Amino acid sequence: MINRKHRSIAILLVCVMLLSAVVIPMGHSKGMPGWLLPLWIIYTGLEDVLSGIDRLIGLITHDLEEMREARSETNDKLLELYPQRTRKERVLEDKQAALDTLNAEHEAALAKKRNARARISTLKREISQIKSSLSRLSPSEPAQRTALESDLQDKESALAQAKQDVKDADKILNSLWRGIKISWYGSVIGDAFSGLTGELVRLKARIHTLETLVDALEANIKKKDTELGNETERRSAVQIQVDQARANYKNARAQGNPNTQN
Repeated sequence: MINRKHRSIAILLVCVMLLSAVVIPMGHSKGMPGWLLPLWIIYTGLEDVLSGIDRLIGLITHDLEEMREARSETNDKLLELYPQRTRKERVLEDKQAALDTLNAEHEAALAKKRNARARISTLKREISQIKSSLSRLSPSEPAQRTALESDLQDKESALAQAKQDVKDADKILNSLWRGIKISWYGSVIGDAFSGLTGELVRLKARIHTLETLVDALEANIKKKDTELGNETERRSAVQIQVDQARANYKNARAQGNPNTQN
């Protein structure tokens, strides 16, 4: 885009164009017949206007080239960053999935241990009650004793299984290796300021900045393309005027002073 420096140059060119159109032609008009001077001033003035338009078109064209080059470089950079973002997202997803699995297993072990302890407490109470009932039975009640002994065996078996569940849960909860893995995954994943998460946040911010820049360049390129088209049309119109003024001037010179011709 035309920045302040370019705008200042454009204004200076306009001033120079006006100077060339008025002052300079007057300085070169010495010795020229008075009847020819107005046509000469019109002709040279229009040529200076055309030259000024050409310089302005040159500035706009140069600015467009710079913007298109910047857009191309930015798009190239984005093409490099997009795969990096995809790779980091996949790695982060894999690490997060592994950490989620470990945490889920940890929570499951906690729940298993709580449930097992609750069962142990209930089973111990029930076993105590069965043993108390057995102690009060008389030998004349063999069927009831058999039922209570079978129930006691089932409760003791269930108690042994509950105690084993506590041990199995403790193996997971007290595993040093699992604790290290959970800590490692947590540090690798990190947060918005560290680890993979932080890297991904910064990478996405960089991509967003570059995409915003590309959008701005696209808008400015369209605007400058329109401006270039307008100036090109204006140049064509001025060129017609220059050609006509040149023809008038040359015809007048070729015909001589019309005031002396019959």
